[in-house]
Amino acid sequence: MLFENVWLCAFIQIVFFATLQAQAPGDGSPDCQNAPFTKPPYPSNIVPLMDSYDYSELIVAMGGGTWKTLDVDGDGRTWAQPVDKSCRQVVGSCSYNLAPVQVTKNNWLFTQHINTTVNGVALSQVVVRVNFSLNGCLIGGSCQQSFLLQMYQTQNIDPSGSTNTSNYAAFANNRVTVGSNPSGTVVDTQDITVPLGAIGGMYLAAQETGTCVSIYHIVVFYYVCPQQVVNFISYPMVVFNGRITQLACVSGASVVGVQSPLATCGSQGVWGAPNGVCSC
Repeated sequence: MLFENVWLCAFIQIVFFATLQAQAPGDGSPDCQNAPFTKPPYPSNIVPLMDSYDYSELIVAMGGGTWKTLDVDGDGRTWAQPVDKSCRQVVGSCSYNLAPVQVTKNNWLFTQHINTTVNGVALSQVVVRVNFSLNGCLIGGSCQQSFLLQMYQTQNIDPSGSTNTSNYAAFANNRVTVGSNPSGTVVDTQDITVPLGAIGGMYLAAQETGTCVSIYHIVVFYYVCPQQVVNFISYPMVVFNGRITQLACVSGASVVGVQSPLATCGSQGVWGAPNGVCSC
């Protein structure tokens, strides 16, 4: 019995440690990588860093997962999910204000640490693609038709700091909204660009301050210009950086003139028109 208790204690500590140390990409659930579950393929110009479809569980408090929640307003209601291990988890928070009581709502959802370093270089920006729904306001109540995305930049995994809201900062266009007082439920998918400093890692948070929101799918990714051959010009795969890239002619082709072709990788992973020509 003593041996069993020691083993169980060690097992719990290992699981707890692994949960705290989770880092995307690379920490997805094996069950979500194989059939019968199939994830939609990414376009060639997108490289994911975190995809909620990669996890059979998301929120720690619901029995597993690595995402955490914080009920700042203390009303006992915050982000939650059904416990079904579906690999297509839906997380939501609903905190309408009903008249005559008006209370400031404040509920946070925190992801695990996301590594934003690629080949030893910190990304200058990532994109958050979120598929969500917002419900219309209840009669006699008040609500906001939006929620906020916030980020905490840190290169290191920081289990305690990741749920400290003072570490998080807003960024341009971080309010996810569908307009003013829509009627009924509105479902939408939006891309939000998150500018980054030269830090190489981040936590992402969703802040709900008095609405009824469900997040069906969230992907954090960066754009690359894909490897390709066009008009005898060979383009390498390049992470978006806004700089000019020198290209090469394919085998058997040569530069027309004295200048090798040049092109810029655009912010959405599309090669610009080349400056230069290759010919056979």
